[in-house]
Amino acid sequence: MPELFAPENLYVAPDLSTIPNTEEEGKIIAYGHQLFIHTSKYFGPNGLVSKSHNGLNCQNCHLDAGTRPYGNNLAVVATTYPMYLPRAGAVLNTPQKINECFCAASTGKV
Repeated sequence: MPELFAPENLYVAPDLSTIPNTEEEGKIIAYGHQLFIHTSKYFGPNGLVSKSHNGLNCQNCHLDAGTRPYGNNLAVVATTYPMYLPRAGAVLNTPQKINECFCAASTGKV
């Protein structure tokens, strides 16, 4: 039986060079990646899209834009939620968790 934490069993995020070379899909994926890294540029006290965010970047918690093994990566998000979260005091689905991150990290509230 292979060891669970052996290097060959680690999640490896797709290489950015594999982003589709299509006008629409490629731009959306690239924008999502930038949004994840520079969240506060778009949503935050000085955000270009909205000023209703705590000013954190997603990768403050999800290291290397959610791609680093053992760095709170995003490989299993779809299998993790819905989940009970003590800070929220409720069972949250994925969109609710994202909203909770935007709000609760600075206010302590959902």
